[in-house]
Amino acid sequence: MSSVSSNNLDSSSTTTELNEWEQILFDLLSVPSVTGNERAVAEVLEDHLRRWFPNAHVWRQSISADRWNVIIQYGEPTFTLTSHMDVVPGGPLPAWTGDSMIGRGACDAKGQIVAQLWGLHSALAKGVTDYRCAFVVGEESDAVGAQALLHLEPTQYILNGEPTENCFVKRAWGSVDLEISTEGRSAHSSLGTADSAIHRLVFELSDLLSNQPDDLSFNVGVIRGGLAANVQAPFAACDICVRIRGSSASLEDYLPQVLKQAHWLFKSPPTSGLELYVPKDEIGSAIEVRFASDCSLYVQRYDRVMLFGPGSIQDAHTDNESLSRSALREAAGRICDLVCSIA
Repeated sequence: MSSVSSNNLDSSSTTTELNEWEQILFDLLSVPSVTGNERAVAEVLEDHLRRWFPNAHVWRQSISADRWNVIIQYGEPTFTLTSHMDVVPGGPLPAWTGDSMIGRGACDAKGQIVAQLWGLHSALAKGVTDYRCAFVVGEESDAVGAQALLHLEPTQYILNGEPTENCFVKRAWGSVDLEISTEGRSAHSSLGTADSAIHRLVFELSDLLSNQPDDLSFNVGVIRGGLAANVQAPFAACDICVRIRGSSASLEDYLPQVLKQAHWLFKSPPTSGLELYVPKDEIGSAIEVRFASDCSLYVQRYDRVMLFGPGSIQDAHTDNESLSRSALREAAGRICDLVCSIA
């Protein structure tokens, strides 16, 4: 491992060796943490926190017997740095190319955790004293970790880490998981398809996707149904992730206009689009993102909710998820500056 100083953000990042913070990211990527199985990565993260922040209180906010949020705090902080430890299934094995870290969670969101810790450690060297970090579970499914975090006394600011290409976000879309189902009649396939639940579902989805308004975005992720190729399908259903730019009421108005033969069920409470806090110096470069995050919950308790982090959402959840060392280093520097300005 290189002898790079941990709080020198301009140090030898052109080498092919890992500095201390890049090594932490590689360690985290090497521990699988698909949603629901975050225990092992939480334990590894706790070891690193105790090493790099020896004066802070590191503790577990229990979610269940084998799941917890990892909290680190010192003094009476004005800000919270947060991201999530869980990842979606699949993805590449951890690898280091010399320019980028590859692996599931590289940008979504273990790279966010490391950028925040690197930036915080550098801010401490510049005189910041009081701080809180909260690394949560369950963001990729039911946000159970973020819900638990709401029970802590809120700080004045909270920065949530997600891949935003190192831009602060002025508006983020909301989302909801939706199930659409149709019913049919089981019969010999030679009798035609008028009562096929699958055919009904296909027609309904065609109308849904071809007529969607600009403030809604539908992704059909899973389709299921039927019994056999030569049996008219008695049932069919699909799971859809809907992105919502404005109010969730727009989705509730749209569905009955389009779906005439299908039933629908919200599998989670819908969240509306959010206006987020952007530091004054960042307003000109702030962006809008079409994805949702734990910010949908944090706005309930925190006055100034920020969304920022290295990496691109185009790489998240893919088979080649990665994060460049330059983006990681830039994010750490930007987070250091932010923390110094609001602490």
